[in-house]
Amino acid sequence: MWKSSLYYFLTIYLIILGFLIGNYQKYDSPMYCIIKSTIDSVLSQAYTYGVTVRIVLFVVMIKFPIFYKNRIERTKNKKILFIYCLISAVYSCVDNIEASYYHKEFIFCNSFELLNDGERPNGLFEIIFLLVIIFPIQLVAVLSVKKIETDNIRKGVITVLWYTDLTFLITWGLPNIFIYISICFNAKDDIVGMLFDINFVTVSIATILEFPFNYYKNKEFKKYVKEFIERYQHKNTITPIGWM
Repeated sequence: MWKSSLYYFLTIYLIILGFLIGNYQKYDSPMYCIIKSTIDSVLSQAYTYGVTVRIVLFVVMIKFPIFYKNRIERTKNKKILFIYCLISAVYSCVDNIEASYYHKEFIFCNSFELLNDGERPNGLFEIIFLLVIIFPIQLVAVLSVKKIETDNIRKGVITVLWYTDLTFLITWGLPNIFIYISICFNAKDDIVGMLFDINFVTVSIATILEFPFNYYKNKEFKKYVKEFIERYQHKNTITPIGWM
């Protein structure tokens, strides 16, 4: 956990540094900005994929705790999911990597400058897709939570759902909505570029804050899964004595 927090702290440092000293300078040697812009985009995409996958797994854990414990909770499967999210995030940023070969100088040191080559990037489809996917799935989770008998666990699950929704909307949803609005109204490039940087900073902060929060709450969820499986196994191993 501390290694991940350190990584994202360094990411925030690079983003803020680029925002303070890079947005209003013209770079004749843009390698730093290319690296920074690519890291920004991969981080943002990894966050969105990570939140989506986590919510889906969260619902699976509540609805099918035995399947979750026996199949998904394995270390091998966790590594596969992590690699899948990472590859998906990198693949979704292929445009950035491809554009970096043709970009010779930067005025704004972020991914907006990298992709803003005559036609501004439009993320409306991604915003709608994620909102349509995430919140109906969360509704299924909320309906399933009502069936949990333990009051503390039920409150813990609802707390995590609210926390996930709020952090995702504030750190990723709102900045991207403002970015789309600014693009629709042909805002100045420096304003759009600043919104991109704000988005990357808020996503990084949200990612750091999730580590201690989810680490604490996961104890309650694992306890719930363990208790559910024990009750299920006990129910199936009771031997009828009526025949004796």
